[in-house]
Amino acid sequence: MWINGYLWKLEPGDSVGFPAGTGVCHTFINNTDEDVRLLVVGEANKKHNRIYYPLNPMYAATREDRWVDHPPQFFGPHDGKPGRK
Repeated sequence: MWINGYLWKLEPGDSVGFPAGTGVCHTFINNTDEDVRLLVVGEANKKHNRIYYPLNPMYAATREDRWVDHPPQFFGPHDGKPGRK
């Protein structure tokens, strides 16, 4: 689990929640040699949902639903890409 530039190791049965409106950036990274099952639950289709891609501003610029006035975020040392443990 990558959250704002920091890795968190998850174990089977763990859960993670992200409150709406915080701008906290996250992605799930599988740095193992095994398949992982991930169950995602949420409401992605709300009209007021906005998307923030701090690591991919070129893609973010193509999104009509991008979040331009998000709360400031501070990132740790991890680049959010797989393979860097």
